Amino acid sequence: MRRKTAITVLCLFGITVYSTAQESTPIVRIWDKNDHHQSNQIWSASCAEDGRTYFGNATGLICFDSKQWSITPIKGSCIIRSTFCDGDRIYAGSFEEFGYFSENDEGIIEYTSLSDSLAGYSMKNDEIWNIFRYGDNIIFHSFVTFFAYNTTNKTVTPIDTKVFSEYIGLDSENRLYSSADGFSIINLEDGSATKLPHPWKGKMVSVLPRGKGRDLVVTQNEGIYLLNGTSLSKWITNCEENLLNGEINKAIISSKGDIILGSTLYGCSAIDSTGHKLWTIDASNVLDGNTILNICENKEGDLFLAMGSGIALVDVHSGIRYIRELRPNVGAAYCTYYQAPFLYIGTNQGLYTSILDGKSLSINSIHKDKRVKGPVLYLKRYDDQLFCGTNADTYTIDGLETNKISKDNAGGSCLAKGIINGKEVLIEGTYTKLCLYIKHNGKWQYSHHLEGFLEPISTIDIDFSGFIWASHQNRGLYRLKVSPDLKSISDIRYYPSFDGQSGKVGIKRINGRTIFFNDSSIYTYDDVTESIVIYKGLNSSIGEIKNIMDISEDNSGGYWIVNPDNAYHFDYNYNIIEKIPYSIFNATSVDMLKQVSQGPQGWSIMSLNNALAFIPKRTNIVDNGWKPDLKLESIKISHIDGSMAANISLRKNLAWGWDNRLVTFRYTYPTFKEIGNNHFEYMLQGRDEIWQKIPGEEVDLNHLNEGHHTVKVRVVDNTGDILDETQTSFYIRPPFWRSVWAYLFYSAMGILSILFVYYYIKRRVEGQKKELENKRLEAELNAKSREIASTTMSLLNKNKILLDLKDELSVQKNAIGNAYPDKYYKKMISAIDSQISSEQDWKLFQQNFDRIHGNFFHILKTRYPKLTSSDLRFCSYLCMNLSSKEIASMMNISLKGVEAARYRIRKKLSLPSNVSLSSFLMDLE
Repeated sequence: MRRKTAITVLCLFGITVYSTAQESTPIVRIWDKNDHHQSNQIWSASCAEDGRTYFGNATGLICFDSKQWSITPIKGSCIIRSTFCDGDRIYAGSFEEFGYFSENDEGIIEYTSLSDSLAGYSMKNDEIWNIFRYGDNIIFHSFVTFFAYNTTNKTVTPIDTKVFSEYIGLDSENRLYSSADGFSIINLEDGSATKLPHPWKGKMVSVLPRGKGRDLVVTQNEGIYLLNGTSLSKWITNCEENLLNGEINKAIISSKGDIILGSTLYGCSAIDSTGHKLWTIDASNVLDGNTILNICENKEGDLFLAMGSGIALVDVHSGIRYIRELRPNVGAAYCTYYQAPFLYIGTNQGLYTSILDGKSLSINSIHKDKRVKGPVLYLKRYDDQLFCGTNADTYTIDGLETNKISKDNAGGSCLAKGIINGKEVLIEGTYTKLCLYIKHNGKWQYSHHLEGFLEPISTIDIDFSGFIWASHQNRGLYRLKVSPDLKSISDIRYYPSFDGQSGKVGIKRINGRTIFFNDSSIYTYDDVTESIVIYKGLNSSIGEIKNIMDISEDNSGGYWIVNPDNAYHFDYNYNIIEKIPYSIFNATSVDMLKQVSQGPQGWSIMSLNNALAFIPKRTNIVDNGWKPDLKLESIKISHIDGSMAANISLRKNLAWGWDNRLVTFRYTYPTFKEIGNNHFEYMLQGRDEIWQKIPGEEVDLNHLNEGHHTVKVRVVDNTGDILDETQTSFYIRPPFWRSVWAYLFYSAMGILSILFVYYYIKRRVEGQKKELENKRLEAELNAKSREIASTTMSLLNKNKILLDLKDELSVQKNAIGNAYPDKYYKKMISAIDSQISSEQDWKLFQQNFDRIHGNFFHILKTRYPKLTSSDLRFCSYLCMNLSSKEIASMMNISLKGVEAARYRIRKKLSLPSNVSLSSFLMDLE
């Protein structure tokens, strides 16, 4: 009734009204072939327990973990029409082919065919359109035949129903319904189909299990029916137009109990459990097309839409609602103010008034107030009056009526209420002067401007002491004292910078206290020290938030802090609740002014460029508590030259060779709550002392040393909280020359080297000893040789003397005759002869000769026993290389006797004529 009254009033005022309702929708993110690099048409969508989502596509199975896309083809490379996640398997069906995908030991997805296991059945034009679990079986549904894969005994059995079932659905009691004959129930035990009575003429699309007696049957064009046993009754909703004309193609029931409908003409709609429409998204507001081919809900409660033109994610869990494009185009929204049923939107084009439904958050009847001139810079309510300041004038708003109240045409940039000199006033900042408003008959009215101050002011406040704090539009801050008569500024104190940081300053009142903020910090005025100091309460919580543009209060005592990229929500204890990036809204944010204002029923309203976002009160959002696990997905190792080596099995001990020291660990944390708002950090234990942020989901480690390593990885959300943490231990084997076998080899070689050196030194010492012994023996031999030679020479000399003496005696005997008696002559001759052939000299000679020549005489006696003692002596003289004359002297024989002896001995030795007797004897061994 209030909405109709408001529209009527608008018409009475002669204002052009854009009356079509503009519904808010959840945030929707869309991916097309430019993102996943596959064909654009997506036939199926299934969400796994670990948070990853899988899509059926013409090129294969697409896997998406919120950051990374991958594709795995199915056997036959046909279009995957259906997918179903069950445990760690993703079952899939296509034309005359079905089976499942699963990860191998290296984390790579592989396909296993089940249709190859069919015995006695030949598939002909069977195309799998639905897959579901039915007891111990996974059922693959083509239009006529069902194929049951028993997960216990691993058998595949065809079930021929003999009826054409385009759509199927299970109720709360696990009964299978079919669109055959309009509405039938199928018995999978024998394949029989029983037609059931039904009020619709077209097709059943789905059965939604909500509990016994409350199940719903969704039809293609004839609405939704309540199924109670076998009876059917119409289930009334407030979106019958969509149900009757949208060509419903897919329907599911969400974990919250909402009915999600996908159509070919009207996109996707959500209806709550009472039949009230929650939202519709289609080509008119968000989507690139209206055709929805499949829907699935992930573990976080968000919806994935498989579309004819890509993939859409409907953000249900955050509760954020969004009007992507206001009609008519209002321009850049600087500020908003909600006063039921009106939502006032101040933009760079002026003031727009609309009617906001506080429950559905839809906007009706947007119109531009042509009486308000210039861009709107603020909308503020004091007491029962709503003020609108523009760069030209200042207005009050009462419902749909606006009145100009400023006098100086200086424009109104900011407004503040306070008590100065005991009087309640409003002070307005403008481009030139300060204006003062006072109450007259309970209404605020313009009074005058304050003399003594002319500066362009952007923000303003009045503190509890009555001082005016005004920020210059470009630099610094003023503290102004007003004269007692409220006519002029009596004292001006200028603060060009805070902590050495000059530039633009903002002013706000938080918890009754005036605060100031610049790009990086929040300040307040200390009345004791009469100086501007850091405001510890809120400033300690902003962390690394920079370029602060605005601070405002929410509906529950918390705060919003806005910078160019994000809106940060704090509770009353200054703890950050959430961070909302402006990038999640397809509409561009406003560059000049960014504000978050209070809306209906605890909602906050974010001003965007020709768009609005509605942020719910956090206490109204119920989190289902599910969180994904941070998981190591794969390990790739590369050679030190950069060439790829291999993927590593994740199910075995993680160890590899020293040559592969370039390692890439890929992690996954499949959450869609924090798209763009979380990141990975890693630390290599023992090397890094701090956590390092990585841009994606891969940790690259280069040129690691051999040995045991542990890499720690964590995922951090946009508020700095650690969502999950994991660690991976691995071992890099040393190079061969530092391996155990190498060290054993080195040890063996060392031992062998030591032994070699030992034996070398030993042999050398022994050789030296032997050499010394040989030298000693040689010296002894030389000495003996010298002794023999000396003895021989002595004998020769002695014999010569004795022979000479004997000759002389013979001469004398012949000369004197009988004068020399024969008796004495013979006695002398006998004495001389006895000395010439001394046996004692021969024995000494023989002993020394044997020492030098190695048993010379013993060898001759043994080998040649015919040799006489005289022959042996003759041989020794020959071995000494004595001349014939010397031998004749030694043996007291003539030279002819020497030659005769030579001949005789050669004969006894049986020497050939060409062999030298002396050489033979010298070489005798």
